[in-house]
Amino acid sequence: MAIDKVSIATEQDLLKSLKISKNIVITKNLTFNQSILIPPKVKISGATGKETICFRKANSGLLFTKNNEITNLQIEGFSPQSKVIRFHNSHQVEGTYLLKNIIVLRGCIILISRKINGRLRLTINQVVIKEADATQFKERPFGYNVRVLQGALTIWNKDRKNIPIIVVKKVALGQKNKPIYGSGIMVAGTKHAQLKVDLLTTDEIHNDGKIPVGIANLITGAVFVITNAHVKEIINHQVITTYGYNDMVLDNWGVVDSWKAFQKISSQGRSAIGFVNFGYIKNLALEGPIETFGEGSRGINNYDGTIDKLSLAKITTHGDGAIGFQISKPIGDVIIKGNLETYGGLGKSLVKGVIQELKATALSIKPGGSIKSFRIEGKMIVHNQQIPTLEVLGAKPKKQQATKLKPL
Repeated sequence: MAIDKVSIATEQDLLKSLKISKNIVITKNLTFNQSILIPPKVKISGATGKETICFRKANSGLLFTKNNEITNLQIEGFSPQSKVIRFHNSHQVEGTYLLKNIIVLRGCIILISRKINGRLRLTINQVVIKEADATQFKERPFGYNVRVLQGALTIWNKDRKNIPIIVVKKVALGQKNKPIYGSGIMVAGTKHAQLKVDLLTTDEIHNDGKIPVGIANLITGAVFVITNAHVKEIINHQVITTYGYNDMVLDNWGVVDSWKAFQKISSQGRSAIGFVNFGYIKNLALEGPIETFGEGSRGINNYDGTIDKLSLAKITTHGDGAIGFQISKPIGDVIIKGNLETYGGLGKSLVKGVIQELKATALSIKPGGSIKSFRIEGKMIVHNQQIPTLEVLGAKPKKQQATKLKPL
């Protein structure tokens, strides 16, 4: 006989209740030496949000089956590499899933769908991951001569026929000077599989890919939209910081209709770009400053694809080879409300999987690049006297804006 709702306080009670109840409320901290398979249509929640499920075996965790919810819980994995929430069988994913008010004390949330039966709807709301390490996961998206390390929160569709619909809200990863390892949030399709994200919002994110200096074919991103992912709206409400080598802050290989960031976008490591685009973005509005500190860590770079409209607060780079704003393909209307400023000289930077020497120019328009219109309300400033303020190897912006581009 099925029981609609049950409160449990022991490990044995939980395992028994999974067979007879659809709504399980946990009232005490629990510890397990095995994964917990959540049957179809079963919901698990904490009574107050402070209850913790602790796993004491490598890679054990909570396993989604079909139409499941996990809410108001703390989860502690065996190690930072533990996949504490994942699909039980990635080849049989089906239904609606909810994660809400979850604190992962240790471990990653990895949701990879290889075959979807029917439809897949996933909502993630108010999730905090304090300690995680995704650097050793072998599956890594590939493009533009590099592979991307998975994130502490990874949502990756590989099913060619069915398109998941995702909502991700209020996700926070790591803490200041205590980053998670790997990428932060990764939403991904593949060359032949799509992913749709209606909304993605973040709180603070701190990540470090732990990539050895000199490795040219690995990167991470704090927020990374991968090939064939289409995101309607991204809002970064709080500070986002990356700490390591090749750690991009915001990176897009897919399609984004609207991307807004309200606080500082910052990278500490070398070859760690503030904002990267290889895809299509309709509107990009970065109301907080971009600031990078490492060698070759450019402020913003449109490698490929295009951005229709860009509104930027200010860009500051400190490292050698750290171009302020680099454009390699045509983009639309650009407004910079503050300064576009660099401090460095000649230095090395990662460019499409190859280490190259670059000058820390304020604005660099490469061959094939162009700007429809450009307005800067502050100044373009280069502090190194050996470095030009402006480099134009592609098409110049509109004539009426040319006065804005004269070196200072």
